[in-house]
Amino acid sequence: MTTSLDAPSSRGRLYAALAAGIVFLILAGVGIYGLVTGPKTPPPSAPPATSNPSTSPGSGTQSPRVTEPPRVVGSTDPDQFARNVATTLFA
Repeated sequence: MTTSLDAPSSRGRLYAALAAGIVFLILAGVGIYGLVTGPKTPPPSAPPATSNPSTSPGSGTQSPRVTEPPRVVGSTDPDQFARNVATTLFA
C-alpha cells in the first residue's frame, strides 16, 4: 500500500476533494448570506386611487367569474380520444 502523494490517483483524489470542499464552502456561504439577509420585501405600492362610484359603473362590485374547463368527449379509440382532446384544447 502506498501512502505517497506522488501517485497520480491520490493526487487526483486530493484535487477533487479540495475542489468539492471549495464548492461546498461557497454554497454554504451563499446560503447563510441568504438566511441572514432574509427575503426582499417589495417597495410599498401607491394607495389605490379612489373614484367616484357614480362615474364608473360596475367598478369593483362584481366578483370575477369562475369558469370550468371544457369537457373532453370520451372515446374507446385512442386516436379519436386524442383528436377530441386536441379539438377541446385548441378550439
